Amino acid sequence: KCKNIACENFEQEKETTCSILYNNKLKKTFAKIVCKCGFKYNVFYSISNTTVKQTFKICEYGIIWENRVLELLNQGVPLKRIAKKLNCHLNVIKLFLSKSGKISSQIGDLKIQNKIIAYRSKWIELISN
Repeated sequence: KCKNIACENFEQEKETTCSILYNNKLKKTFAKIVCKCGFKYNVFYSISNTTVKQTFKICEYGIIWENRVLELLNQGVPLKRIAKKLNCHLNVIKLFLSKSGKISSQIGDLKIQNKIIAYRSKWIELISN
């Protein structure tokens, strides 16, 4: 199933390919899943006496996910909300933006503006007392 929440095939199997591979270093068999949207991840299975545990490792998010990040960013959506919408950690968004060179001065400007607003509020509160 595609795990890319930005993809139209999210949670569907119709546009994915699956390969079963063996990692000599880890001594584990795993499935490599690739969606047509470019989202790639590995699934490792740990089998104990009573349970089977799946572990997912995302290898690549793909162009559809990347375009969705940029689209939300251009709409002024905060980074935390983008991460929540795309079901990933905030640091994944930041890493993508820094690696792709897409971090604009607007993000830095917003941070500075937010700090100025916060400090202004504190000063007004102090002056009022």
